[in-house]
Amino acid sequence: MGDWGACALLGIGGAGAGWGARAALARLGCPVRAGVTEVAVGVMWAVVALRVAAGGLPWWWAPVPVAVGWLAVVLTTTDLAQRRLPNAVTLPAYPVVLGLLAVAGAAGGVGAFGRAVSAGAVLLALYSAVHLAAPSQLGAGDVKLAGVVGTVLGAV
Repeated sequence: MGDWGACALLGIGGAGAGWGARAALARLGCPVRAGVTEVAVGVMWAVVALRVAAGGLPWWWAPVPVAVGWLAVVLTTTDLAQRRLPNAVTLPAYPVVLGLLAVAGAAGGVGAFGRAVSAGAVLLALYSAVHLAAPSQLGAGDVKLAGVVGTVLGAV
């Protein structure tokens, strides 16, 4: 399969993952408009495939932006539609991201797993402090997401 075929295949898979996310959010009581998650995740995953095909992204790192992209789309659409970040999405992101970073490290080179976890802990602590000082300014969902974001940022 050529590069364009891989991009199309990953884009279609992303659209399916977006559809599944939208269906799961509806069951959680967080319905979002049809088509948004499907298109956004599909395009994002196709871009990751293009970057890998062009040599701008190592293949062993690709699952990380694929997962983080899915998470970003799901949480953004939910936040815009419902003004909340559901625990059913934010909390499972921790083991998923840690697992992906561990696999990426073993497969090809993220040797800074400890740095990534430390960065996640620091950002989580900082967001927690802001939330405790001014809870109306930063929601608990944002605090829970901070550890995941910090972990990925610490890895790069």
